[in-house]
Amino acid sequence: MKKLRLPIAVLVLAGCSVSPPTTDVTKPIILTPPTEVQAGYIQVMPKAQYFIDAGSIWQDNKEPELVHFEAVVNLTRGYHIYPKYPKEYSKSARQAKTINCKNHRLTRLDIDYYSEFWGEGLRETVRQKGRQTIDLKKGSTLDTVASVICANYYHH
Repeated sequence: MKKLRLPIAVLVLAGCSVSPPTTDVTKPIILTPPTEVQAGYIQVMPKAQYFIDAGSIWQDNKEPELVHFEAVVNLTRGYHIYPKYPKEYSKSARQAKTINCKNHRLTRLDIDYYSEFWGEGLRETVRQKGRQTIDLKKGSTLDTVASVICANYYHH
């Protein structure tokens, strides 16, 4: 029995020195997005956290039928995506989009995630399979947004 005292004591002390488990960085963090729309942003749908950054809209000077803008989504779930900043997590996403006002096609580019709401703070780009172009469905919310943007920026 005396021979077992030392190993048991070592195991008990080792068990006390084990650090508690760390937070699982793969699990989402529940977020509460802002309830007020920030100045300079246009809310696309009521009760949705999807906005157009009005300051980002511009008409292409080489191909005037193309109008560029950025959509911002305030997230309801954040993820730890910043390798150099383990305590930071995504709170919003910003995606560049291009509308072709002649044929109502929408091109989506890479998505950037930000550590603050409204597409601000630390940025992390998530690469996609290149550009994605879609035909806008007549009468859809994005079709309506495209129509309003084109009416104000594209004059043929």
